[in-house]
Amino acid sequence: MSAESPPHQDESTNPTVSNNEETVQKTFKDLGVIPELCDACESLGFKYARPIQVEAIPPALEGRDIIGIAETGSGKTAAFGLPMLQGMKNACVK
Repeated sequence: MSAESPPHQDESTNPTVSNNEETVQKTFKDLGVIPELCDACESLGFKYARPIQVEAIPPALEGRDIIGIAETGSGKTAAFGLPMLQGMKNACVK
């Protein structure tokens, strides 16, 4: 297994979420992800959330069920994994 550089997102290729008036880039912190997980994402080269993550992470953090359909490589695994990890950490702290 070779060590590869993490996939970095630069300003020109950063996925964005559009509403009717403006285009907004959301970080994982903006979505309510705890600092430890935000730091882990950034260390892997992911500063901005992908559209599926922007839509799925906030309701998942609220404990709501989510169903997401998106292309391979779109960030679905992190969309459900980050809230799951955050929930596990919160459960251990209580």
